[in-house]
Amino acid sequence: KVAPTPTDLFSAFVRMPGARADVVGHLHRAAAVFILLGCCSAAVGQSRLWLPKADNCTVAPCYNAENLCGRYVEPCKLAGDPLEPTLLWVSTIVEIEYDGRVFRRIERGASNRKECERGDFWLEIVYKGSWRLHGGSPYHIGLSLATATISAMSLTVLKDEICRLENGRLYCVGTLSSLRWACPCNGLAWENNIQRKRDDIKSLCLPREQCPLLNTVYFRDRHYFSYRATTQEICLSLPWESSDYGWVSPRDEGCAMKEVPTTCLAGALQTSGAAAAAPQCSFATVFVLHVLLVIVTLSTAMGPRGLYTGNGPAALSASVPATCLREQ
Repeated sequence: KVAPTPTDLFSAFVRMPGARADVVGHLHRAAAVFILLGCCSAAVGQSRLWLPKADNCTVAPCYNAENLCGRYVEPCKLAGDPLEPTLLWVSTIVEIEYDGRVFRRIERGASNRKECERGDFWLEIVYKGSWRLHGGSPYHIGLSLATATISAMSLTVLKDEICRLENGRLYCVGTLSSLRWACPCNGLAWENNIQRKRDDIKSLCLPREQCPLLNTVYFRDRHYFSYRATTQEICLSLPWESSDYGWVSPRDEGCAMKEVPTTCLAGALQTSGAAAAAPQCSFATVFVLHVLLVIVTLSTAMGPRGLYTGNGPAALSASVPATCLREQ
C-alpha cells in the first residue's frame, strides 16, 4: 500500500460529516506544529558540533580555520562540586584573536544565578595563551583540529562581599570564607588581595588541589580540541589534555553565536542590522504566524457559504510563509 499524503488526509477530513465543527481546532494544531517545526529546524540543525552531510576537511576546503576567530559569551552555568559550599555560577567569555594567535578564556563567578545573569561577579579567573591550527580532521567529517597552549593564568577577587536589597533592607554576604575553603593556596591571605590581580596564581596554588576552582584542563599547559566555525557561529569540542579525546573521540560542547560576525583575516565584519543577526523564532513570531496561517487557511478552505471548495490543500501549501530561514 502507498501511504496517504498530507493532501489526501486533509481532503478526506474536510469531506467528513461534521468536519466544519472540527476544522478550526485541527487547523490550529496543524499550524502550530508546522510553524514550530519549520522555524526551529534551521536553528537546531547547526546547534551541535557535528553537521550532517558535511565536507571532508582533509580533501575539500571547509573554511573552519578562516572563521575560527571571534568573541562569544557562554550563558551562566553552575560550576563546582554540589557537596561543597563553594558552588559558583560562572559566565565565560572566550576570545580567539588572529593577531598574535591569542587565546583568552575569562571565567567570572557569582554566588547565585540571578547575580550571574545581572553581571554581579565577585571572582574572575583568566587563562591566556596561544592557539595553533592542525588542519582538517581525519577522524570526523566536517571538523578541523587545533591546540591551545596556556602561558598565563590570573585570579582576581573583585569583591569581599556581595550585597542585595530585599524588602527595603540591605543584606550582605562575605565571599572570602568561601574562597578560603575553595582555594587555600598554601595559606595565601586573601584579605590582602581584594581587587588585586594575581598573575602568579598557578605557582601559588600548586598542586591544583590547593584551588579546585581553577579549571582542570586549562590549568595544564596544552589542550586539544576539534571545531567547526562560520562567520557567525563557533562550535568547539570539550578541550582535553590528550589528543585521544580532543581529536580522535571529541566530546560535543555545542555551539555559540559570536557577538559580532568575524573572520580571522578580516576581523569583525561590517553588516547591516538586518543581516547581522540570524532570524529567531520567538514566541511572538510563532504566535503571529500561527494566527495568520489559520486565518488564511480558513478563508481559503471555506467557500462563500462556508462549504469546502476543494482548494484547501493547495491554498495551505501556498500560504505558508517562508520565514525563519537561517542565513548561512
